[in-house]
Amino acid sequence: MLFRIVRCCIILAVLLVLFAGRESRAAGFDQAPSLAALVRSGDLPPAHERLPTTPLLVRAIQRPGRYGGVWRMGMRGNRDHALIIRTMGYENLVRWDPLWARVIPNIAASVTPNEEYTRYRFRLRPGMRWSDGEPFTARDILFWYEDVLMNPDLTKSPPEWLTAGGRPVSVEVVDEFCLDFVFDKPYGLFLRRLAHPLGAEPTSYPMHYLSQFMPRYNPDVEALCKKEGVADWTALFAKKFGAVGNYDDPSRFRNPDLPTLHPWVQDTGYTEKSTELTAHRNPYYWKVDALGRQLPYIDELHFAITDQTGLERMAAAGEIDMQNRHIAEEGNRRLLEKHMADGGYHFFRTLPSRSSTYTVCLNMTHRDPVLRKIFDELDFRRALSHGIDRAALIAMQQQPEILQPYQVAPRPESPFYRERMATQYLEYDPALAGSLLDGLGLARNPETSIRMLPDGSPLAFEVLCQTPYLPLLKPIVQGWRELGLDVTVRVVSRSEEYALKDTNRHDALFVGAEGGLDVLLENQFYLPSNIEAVYGVAWVLWQTDHDNPMAMRPPPRVMEQLNLYDDLKSTGSPAEQTRIMNAILDIAEEQFYAIGLFLREHGYGLVRNNFHNVPELMPYGWSYPTPAPTNPSQYYTIPPVQN
Repeated sequence: MLFRIVRCCIILAVLLVLFAGRESRAAGFDQAPSLAALVRSGDLPPAHERLPTTPLLVRAIQRPGRYGGVWRMGMRGNRDHALIIRTMGYENLVRWDPLWARVIPNIAASVTPNEEYTRYRFRLRPGMRWSDGEPFTARDILFWYEDVLMNPDLTKSPPEWLTAGGRPVSVEVVDEFCLDFVFDKPYGLFLRRLAHPLGAEPTSYPMHYLSQFMPRYNPDVEALCKKEGVADWTALFAKKFGAVGNYDDPSRFRNPDLPTLHPWVQDTGYTEKSTELTAHRNPYYWKVDALGRQLPYIDELHFAITDQTGLERMAAAGEIDMQNRHIAEEGNRRLLEKHMADGGYHFFRTLPSRSSTYTVCLNMTHRDPVLRKIFDELDFRRALSHGIDRAALIAMQQQPEILQPYQVAPRPESPFYRERMATQYLEYDPALAGSLLDGLGLARNPETSIRMLPDGSPLAFEVLCQTPYLPLLKPIVQGWRELGLDVTVRVVSRSEEYALKDTNRHDALFVGAEGGLDVLLENQFYLPSNIEAVYGVAWVLWQTDHDNPMAMRPPPRVMEQLNLYDDLKSTGSPAEQTRIMNAILDIAEEQFYAIGLFLREHGYGLVRNNFHNVPELMPYGWSYPTPAPTNPSQYYTIPPVQN
């Protein structure tokens, strides 16, 4: 495994050189033939007038591409908007470099923090435009700040990632293309948070378009509400924009008229009735290649909306050009390998950001105090872990040679790797598991053999699971039933899962565990830092609103972690961040919040042989919204030769 890791690092190092971005002065630029035709007809300004004075230069991974073609992908159901974010929607002030090693300028031409990490100065790109041709300036970001983030009618409270010391950020405009983000307390993690997909907020609100839906700017907004059939202006704003403050919501992609800064612009809205989604090139996109040609190369994106089976059929038939989301699901690799030659595609590798590929999380903040007390017992979670035959589960998988038993812990490639955390409670030992349950006073009913709670009722709970993961969960649950636990599986859709866990109405969840690589940000399985900490949703709710009826004050060790994380956020010293994160992991190792299964050495994605500039290896995660940091605008396709 060490050899493979070293080889991956060498490949990634080469990619870093190839992907290095530079600024370029807008002069003598070329453009797609379809745009050139619009310029000749007078329907579009020339390229140099559409680009900023300093467009961002993107170097191709293999070679400069050619214009044209369609990029075909498959979406799973109607809550798969993350695929949009990952392919055409990741344009923040700053972004991750392709190696996931450092934060680099993006929409901002530069960013400079002060020594205390309380003030961040962003210089924008003069001449940059929204997709409808209107100028993008500091005023758009100020509009987001004053009229959305700090407007109680739209934002109940600023999100945690935009606060430091319990107080929200302030925004000060220096001039038309320069502004400062200012915090009361040091915030050393701010740029990392801004490079996260959710960091798209400041650059998602075009003032010229959205101001018409607000009474501050439009005195006739009530008439507009009546025309649109909504109750008030806030409902109108939501209809036209989507969920304010949460980029990770499908409603953000239902209005194709909303101007963006993305390389492609939607033709249709993403709604519950959608069967497909298309997007065309943005004529005002602000990046160019090394030859001075405006990106993107590809004319159009096409997303077919289907289920997992339909997506796998599309992939096998060569109807997907490049994708890794939902492609690398366990169970489909042999099918794809079987049809690889006929489909005209091959695989590229990914380095997963997950710690444990899958995990079971008991709800330690359960609304039922009896179940909550049982789930909160460390020995109960230890018993469940020792009741899992991980060797048998690995043997069931298609690539057992790249899997190893693993708890929820940083990956071996991470500087935060700790062997004990990764390997504790992994042994399959039903006798030990039974002994731990006996020690908790959970005796078996002599007639049913089901273990009983202190109140005399059966110890019963259900695990929520999405359909693709059911074959893996079934043997786990069967093993627990043999221990005397009345465990059932409830298969839910992705949207149902979110609705239940976000409102703390779940017993347990079977989910993937992030935090294998990006330990500083994707740490929700090590401490309840955000709503994805499904073992402690009520603890998360307490942090944002103590009076929330679903909220619960975290216990002392959890509070200790949260206080440590506040300290970590405040420092800009990498050494100090590492020290504090290790202290947080010490507690996480002791608390054992989630039960892991196994680690996957690498994943894979699919790319057709006529689709180019895709790296052979890339990280895979949500903080690093694969494949967006590799600059999909520089992907290109060569249409097959027609006979």
